[in-house]
Amino acid sequence: MIIVPTIRNTGSHFVLKLLGKQPPFGPEVLTWRTLDRMQPDSIIFDHVAVEKKHLYLPLIRDNLTIIPLRHPYLTQKSWADRSHHDMSFMWDIMATDIAPLNPFFLPLDVPDRQDYLDRLNEATGLGLKTDWKPEGVKNNNFDLRYTDVEPNQRTVALCERIKPFLDRFY
Repeated sequence: MIIVPTIRNTGSHFVLKLLGKQPPFGPEVLTWRTLDRMQPDSIIFDHVAVEKKHLYLPLIRDNLTIIPLRHPYLTQKSWADRSHHDMSFMWDIMATDIAPLNPFFLPLDVPDRQDYLDRLNEATGLGLKTDWKPEGVKNNNFDLRYTDVEPNQRTVALCERIKPFLDRFY
């Protein structure tokens, strides 16, 4: 079983494609709401949410977990481009609750991203390969670097709050 808990607009569909899954996803790709159908070959894929932590934290602890990342500045831009509301709570969950469980993080917007994929492959034997093109990019922002984006004050505060987590990647 593979767990893919994500922050909205950070590369969720990219990881599913990396794992060989294409929309429409088959019955082996489940969400927090469909865990009652779990099988050993299931991929559990959903966005993190405060009210679902009791479901996904044990799964993350006990199973292979792959989490895509994009810097919060880029996430903020994606959220604004799609008229999503602030979802900084997702970053707080990732930094505070999920990171200590030592999942495999796969940052999509760093120069050494292939090193992260190589470590995942070496540890798991999966042999995953990619051209690093994000999936579902509507607003042509996948080539941006976080240094190209002017963050709002809420996102600056978020980055300060989770700085030790972000410093692992950026």
